[in-house]
Amino acid sequence: MTSYVQMDDAPPVSSSRKLSSASVGPVHNALGTFNGCFIPCCLNILGIILFQRLAWAVGQAGISGVLLIFLLAESMAILTVLSFSAIVTNGSMRGGGSYFMISRSLGPEFGGAIGLLFYLAYAVGVAFYISGFSLAVRSSFFDTAPEYSANVYIGTVGLAAVAVISYIGAGVFAKFNIIFFVVQMAAIISGIFSILISSGHINDIDMTDPCNDNFPYHKDSSLWDICFSNGTRLSHPQYSASTTSSSWSNIKSNWGMNFDYAMDTVACDGSTCDFHSVFAIVFPAATGIMEGANLSGDLKDPSRSIPRGTLFAVGFAVFTYAILTLSMGASYPRDTLRFDMDAYQDATFASGYPLLVGILVSSLSSALGSLFGGARVRSLCWISLSLSLSIERTNKHTHTIIFTHTKLPSNITGTSSTCQRQTLSLASVLYRGICERKSHRR
Repeated sequence: MTSYVQMDDAPPVSSSRKLSSASVGPVHNALGTFNGCFIPCCLNILGIILFQRLAWAVGQAGISGVLLIFLLAESMAILTVLSFSAIVTNGSMRGGGSYFMISRSLGPEFGGAIGLLFYLAYAVGVAFYISGFSLAVRSSFFDTAPEYSANVYIGTVGLAAVAVISYIGAGVFAKFNIIFFVVQMAAIISGIFSILISSGHINDIDMTDPCNDNFPYHKDSSLWDICFSNGTRLSHPQYSASTTSSSWSNIKSNWGMNFDYAMDTVACDGSTCDFHSVFAIVFPAATGIMEGANLSGDLKDPSRSIPRGTLFAVGFAVFTYAILTLSMGASYPRDTLRFDMDAYQDATFASGYPLLVGILVSSLSSALGSLFGGARVRSLCWISLSLSLSIERTNKHTHTIIFTHTKLPSNITGTSSTCQRQTLSLASVLYRGICERKSHRR
């Protein structure tokens, strides 16, 4: 008959399992609320959606629609934060982040299984973040290079960089996060000031594909004015994207929802966009709230730092998104927001390079957080799975071997080098698969 025990009440593990009760006690990196929870959460919440899709969302859903999306999304995030904060503050919080919280509620068997899924999700996230990083670097600096090989080489360099930082430890990880946070906020602030004070032409957008793919158009679509001239359909239509001086009149005209076709037919299934499609694209901007909890084993006081740091990060992100949404609505014509997918970057001074740096930092910091957090979670959930599959506490244990054969980590509050290597290996395989899939599509 199977019996379940709470993690706090579990007896010390015998030496035959090569684990000691002392392995759950010490905290090696006494990180505080700011550098151990607030900054990692902010770096992941204020991610790539802010730079690449927020302006488009304002053009489609309007200022009111985007604010409603963030109200709904962040409300879900706050409820989640309050839920795991109740678990974190109810007893002694140890290493393992989401795994530890789940295992305390559902037992080590379910905790290990769900923790393994978290680990896989983080590994997949690393691959996609690195893919976005390589795409931004190649398109900006190596536009003429072969797409597949350039993406592989650039992605390999980026993946190696985050792997080295993650491998060294939480102290270096926290220091780099502070640098990333300062650079990212500087990019966001420079972009806000640029769009508020600039005006005039910023880019010419080729509208050939949207005009051809979406024909015939909805009678209220802006494509009628862009794709036709004097009743004749243009063969190579262009749209002149521009910014205007920020004003209340722009806010009023961009306030309500006014959906139109997207530049890519995949975004809205080849038809006029609606609230649900825009919500689905913008919703990832509210994720990333678990990054601070994943560092629970490295926090000086996790029961205090995780709730406060995560809630402050969510509030700071909501404030930043609201300021950006209002600034974009006050400074752009609606069609520019809809059809210039790089409107935020095009209007930023210095040819948009500050925002490009912000995009690169956002991708790398998110990849770093996923690689570091994934290894943290796996370090504990592997032990949970191994111990839960032991037979009657004898010297003969049955262990689940996943991906590669590995010995158990010597300290479950830290991240073993084996966990780091396996997370990195899985992320590398996934990233290479993404590159090959893109190459085959073309």
